[in-house]
Amino acid sequence: MITATVKSNADDPIWSPRQRCLIAFVDSLHDTGTVPDELWKQISAYWTEEQTLELAVLSGYYHAISFVANIARLAPETWAMRFPQQSV
Repeated sequence: MITATVKSNADDPIWSPRQRCLIAFVDSLHDTGTVPDELWKQISAYWTEEQTLELAVLSGYYHAISFVANIARLAPETWAMRFPQQSV
């Protein structure tokens, strides 16, 4: 699944319907800063409005942490699994 997070998208059959919905939600937030109405309706099948707002906050938090780690030039944790290289 780690490879699919880099080399695939939300439509990949490796993901369950719930996971596909979450990935589409986070991708939309990342790409546009918002979530279309249709996706908001889909996500409400899996999470409450409160949980969905928490997911949005969590997504933003991880975005902010990655900015800080990148500008601070933090080295990757030695114990952490590496993402596969993405072809350019």
